Amino acid sequence: MTRRRVFGLFSQFLNLRTSAIIPPGLILLPHAVYLNSVNVFTWIILAAIVAFHLLDTIAAFLNLQALKNSAPADSDGIYDEETYRKLLPYTAANTRFGIIRSTFDLLVLLTFWLAGGFEALDRAVRALHWSPVPTGLVFIGVLGLAKMLLSLPFDVYRTFVIEKRFGFNNTTAAVFMADEFKGLLLAVILGAPFLATVLALFQYGGPHIWLGVWGIVAAFMLLMAYVAPAVIMPLFNKFEPLGEGALRDSILEYGSANRFPIAGIFVMDGSKRSAKSNAFFTGFGATKKIVLFDTLICNHTVGELVAVLAHEVGHFKHRHVILHMLLGILNIGLILFLASVFIRQPALHVAFFL
Repeated sequence: MTRRRVFGLFSQFLNLRTSAIIPPGLILLPHAVYLNSVNVFTWIILAAIVAFHLLDTIAAFLNLQALKNSAPADSDGIYDEETYRKLLPYTAANTRFGIIRSTFDLLVLLTFWLAGGFEALDRAVRALHWSPVPTGLVFIGVLGLAKMLLSLPFDVYRTFVIEKRFGFNNTTAAVFMADEFKGLLLAVILGAPFLATVLALFQYGGPHIWLGVWGIVAAFMLLMAYVAPAVIMPLFNKFEPLGEGALRDSILEYGSANRFPIAGIFVMDGSKRSAKSNAFFTGFGATKKIVLFDTLICNHTVGELVAVLAHEVGHFKHRHVILHMLLGILNIGLILFLASVFIRQPALHVAFFL
């Protein structure tokens, strides 16, 4: 969750035009001629945003229709029928809530954009008369803070209404607000210097600077894969080594039998926030660490816990973590390349009424 917030701040830079890199002398358009400024970039961006939203919404509705009142036949003896039926309304509630939330986000974005919000914010931050990089940071920071505040009511409702209704929520208001504050603080401490570096490179670098930025982003992502489990995650949860016993012995035995090197086995206080159970591993090579939620240990037998671990080992065997990381790096590279091509096109700025 924490890594997503850190990477999310950078994603805002990639998806939102920053005033720090507008070519000098670009004429800002008055509000009265916004609609007359619609160009091919406007239609392409608008069509893409709406199309992706429609695809996600259609997929969500199809998933709702695919829900069945009985568990699959091949799960007999493995999955409890009564538990399965209890999860159906929970899945449906979250799916419908997700559709409402994404639709709200789309309407806010379109309203802000077509009403000249980007232009108004651009004028406001330029009025500070700061240099391009700090101006760009303020622009992104205001958008990021606005997004967080608009998302807050949805996060509260999901945590304290939906999760509570189905008996999963253990989060207190104090823990919830502390998580939000820590996430915001991390975004500022880690995200601001990183974004400042990226903005400076785009502002003062040449046409091929996107390659250097790509390398920096890739290095940052790899660094976070190591730093987050050791430094960031402990800010939100407690991690204690799993004590000696049958569970530890079984996990180590399974790891050895499947050539899955384990540097440590830890228990996380997941019950602090939720009654849900989970497990995951972090690290690469011989530094992998197994993390088990305390709720998982309380509710399952040793054999079941090893089976859960087998699922995580499956990700390792199929190199899912590495593949996802590589795909993410390639995706960022493509976005940066396209940004280098289009970012200085006046027509793109006009599409945002700038």
